[in-house]
Amino acid sequence: MSKYEKRLSPPVSAQDFSNQIKIGNDGNEYVSRPDKKKIYRWYKIKSMDDSSSAEKYFMQFPENYMQKKFYKYDIKKFDEDIKSIKKELAAKNIYLIKLGWNKIWDFIDYSWIDAQFYIKNKYYKHDKKINDYDILDVANFIFYTDHRTFWAQHDGILSMQWNLNKNAKKEAFEIFKKKFKNSFVEPKSSAKAIIIKLKKL
Repeated sequence: MSKYEKRLSPPVSAQDFSNQIKIGNDGNEYVSRPDKKKIYRWYKIKSMDDSSSAEKYFMQFPENYMQKKFYKYDIKKFDEDIKSIKKELAAKNIYLIKLGWNKIWDFIDYSWIDAQFYIKNKYYKHDKKINDYDILDVANFIFYTDHRTFWAQHDGILSMQWNLNKNAKKEAFEIFKKKFKNSFVEPKSSAKAIIIKLKKL
């Protein structure tokens, strides 16, 4: 039995399969990536549950990390602008939140549930008459996810979900237009997301 067959990683040399994914002796997927000394080694691919962010998860895969210009759009400018927008919206009782990666990933239904739960516990936790689902009727809010923030750096499209009554919608969209100008794409219906087009790096 060779040394490769005794270990958990694939029973072949990582050097011979650079930037490829193979199944390890333990049944898990491994990717052959170079370490700091540019020596290829097998790294176990973490599941979505075991990854702390979209970036940590998706940048494990060769089709992503091998792209020299994977990050094409400026997320830092968006992050700066959204901070001031959040304050303006809060002054009008409109909540703007960013949801993390854990157990939400890209499942939009989970995102909505988490957004409602977050707002209920942060802003309405002392009101026992309001449950998580009532939030849609009593609160005006906009949210986006870590998943979409990550991919927006690659495709330039930052989408945001929203739950706004007529007046809140008008106020919120005026704020977005003022800050983002032509980069803001107003949704044509309640079923469409708010779109912010990021600027290229």
